[in-house]
Amino acid sequence: MAQKICTLIVTTTSILLITLSAYAQQGDAENGETLYSRQCASCHGAEGGGGIGPSLVGCGTCNSEESLFDKIDKDMPVGNPSGCTDSCARDIAAYIFQVFNGEPSTTTTTVPAEPQCPAEVIYGPASEEAELLRRYRDRVLAVGPSGQKLIRIYYTLEGPLVQAMQTNARFKALCKKQCDALIPIIEMQLNR
Repeated sequence: MAQKICTLIVTTTSILLITLSAYAQQGDAENGETLYSRQCASCHGAEGGGGIGPSLVGCGTCNSEESLFDKIDKDMPVGNPSGCTDSCARDIAAYIFQVFNGEPSTTTTTVPAEPQCPAEVIYGPASEEAELLRRYRDRVLAVGPSGQKLIRIYYTLEGPLVQAMQTNARFKALCKKQCDALIPIIEMQLNR
């Protein structure tokens, strides 16, 4: 049973790491400004108000940096959709979102001075679930070398996890879903 729980925890941690890497990639708005001037301004205007291309102020895909990234990565520039992908698309999306849509880029989002526990972000600071996860950490994981490694990995990722959850509701929902699936198993383990 302990091996199954350990496997489940490692699998869940791996899923969270993969998901985090996908969501935690953030654009560099400063670099995005340079790229935008070179690759986008001729169609969308220096101020994003449109021209040959549509306005980027309040546009349909401008509601999040992620949706902008998806659009730029797949479709831009017109006639050469592979001309701006990956970091180019992320940086331009960060710039457009920050400058033309009045939202701070995720690159400027900071973790609070006192980092919160990811479980507290998901369930709330005084929640039963957060307390249950702490008990599991202290009573089960901390007693063996594999569990201690998992704890070290968790503490390494704690800040980026919190930041990603605070800036991306979909990522937070995915983390909650994963934790919700673990809670009954952890309760069984603690109650043996």
